[in-house]
This record gives sequence, structure tokens and C-alpha cells, in this order.
Amino acid sequence: MNLSNPHLSLKKFVPFLKKKVLNKLKTPRNEHSNKPLYSLIKTSNIASIFEQYELNIVNRESLLWYINLIEDMLSYTSPAILDYKDDFELILYHVLMHEEFGAFERAAQCFHKLLLSLLSVFPTNLGHSNPEELTKDEFFNFYKRIGKMRRQDIELVWHHPSEKEIEYAKDLYTQLLDNNMAYLEKTYFGDLKEEKFDYETASKLIDSMHLKVNTESPVAREELTRSSVLTTVVSLGVLQRSSMACISKEHPIRERFEKKFMLDFCNDTRIKVLNHLKKYMQYTAQHGLLGDSLVGIVLVTLMSCVIGEDTQ
Repeated sequence: MNLSNPHLSLKKFVPFLKKKVLNKLKTPRNEHSNKPLYSLIKTSNIASIFEQYELNIVNRESLLWYINLIEDMLSYTSPAILDYKDDFELILYHVLMHEEFGAFERAAQCFHKLLLSLLSVFPTNLGHSNPEELTKDEFFNFYKRIGKMRRQDIELVWHHPSEKEIEYAKDLYTQLLDNNMAYLEKTYFGDLKEEKFDYETASKLIDSMHLKVNTESPVAREELTRSSVLTTVVSLGVLQRSSMACISKEHPIRERFEKKFMLDFCNDTRIKVLNHLKKYMQYTAQHGLLGDSLVGIVLVTLMSCVIGEDTQ
């Protein structure tokens, strides 16, 4: 359910959240440079201020609770999100650096919700009232509508992505998908020889998985798995966004939205991820990582992303 007034809600919530989750340091310190995915922070929008803050929450459950709140706040609240994008990114990138994989995974899911909110078409008034009935004077008459049958005269107000929202989504896509995969290509996959992926190749990979012992460091394992999770959530963020199928052909919003639905920057997402997936499988098998339970889980999830429905 989206918020009835995202601008007001975020105006009140984001400063409170930032103060609770982050602590501003008197002296910036670089304590994340050796952690997985730090390369993404160096090219992010908040790179210049990232080291000025640290996570203020030690307890895992408390941190996850706040991340769940953020995920709810990011769900279909665009374009209000644009006013606070740096604050949300600052918090989420710090959680992406967290040593607890569960915390990282929840933060990654927030980027999925963020992309869906930026790029989807959705009604912004999902209640049983029209916008003019939510004025201050009219609000206190809500009791008159209690118990009445579901109304048929609700006028839905639709959100469709603006140029600013598309541009921000493109920045996130480039940062978290393109730059992410480029880093793995450079760091891990650069020496791989391209192979035709057929039954024989798959058999060799499986044999390699059984015969080889894990030769990668824990940092490399974390980097590979976390990068794969980010690739998955960002891909789904552009592939699963709501289509105009839910809008009547006669509705004026349909024509406006159709013009922006096919986005050039994510046209080849599925092909990109498929090519990346082949190298990921080849590398992890050759280095004895394919038998690792966590690597296997994120790999299967990434495969399902490639196979799933593509609304784009």
C-alpha cells in the first residue's frame, strides 16, 4: 500500500531515520576500503560524504527493523523519493557494507523497491476516497462513509515515470548493475576463455566442482555472492515493473506512459545478465565455489531472474 501523502511522510521520517541509523563522525575515517563492493561506493553519488558517517546501530534485529521501514517508505512513493535520494543511498550503502549477510540482503532489496517505485505506473490513491475528499475539512467526515458498500466513483490518480525519475533510475542501474558486473569482469573473470555453453560444458563444470577444492579467499566469496545479489535485485527492478496492461486503453495516462515504457538503457538487461551468469558459473565451478551453499543459492536466484517474465 503506498502512502497517502509521500512528501509529508518522508519529510517527517527521513531526518529522524538518518539520525537514528547513522552517526556523523568528527573525523572521517576509511574503514571499509577492504570490504566487498567498496568499489561501488567510490563511484556512487554519495562517495564524497560516505566516510563522514558510520552505522549507529549495533544490534542486528534493530537494524533489520529500520531497513524494513525504509523498504516500506520506498514502495511506490516516487517522485517524493527524489528529494531524499542521497539520504536513502547513504544509509543503504552503509548497510551494504555490513558484515552480516542478512542485513546486506535486506538493503539490496530496498534498491529493488526503489527502482520499481521510480519506473512503474501505479495509482497513488489506493483508498476509498477521491483526492478532494482528503482535505482537512472533509477528512473528519470519514465516519459518514463507514460501513457503506465499495464505491464505484473513485477517480484513480496515476503515477508514471518522469524524466527525472528515469534519469535517476538509469544512474542506479549503471552504478549497481553495469559497474558491478564490470568490476567482476576485471577482477575475477578477465582470464576466462569463452566456451560454448552446452551439455558437455556443463558436465565439465560439474566435474570441476566435485574435484576442485575452494581456492578463493573469504573476501572473494563474499564479493562474488554479494555482487550476484545486487545484479539480481537491480535486474528485477527494471524487468518486473508494472506495465500499462492494468490501464484502460481509453485512459489518457496510457498513451503518455507507453511512450516511456520501453527504456533504452535497460533494453538488453536479460542478455547482459545471461552473459554474466555464464562467466559466473564457469568461474565459481573452476575455483571450487559452486558447491558452496550460499554461492549456489544466489546463483539459482540469478538464473531465475534470467528465465522469468520480462515486461520490458
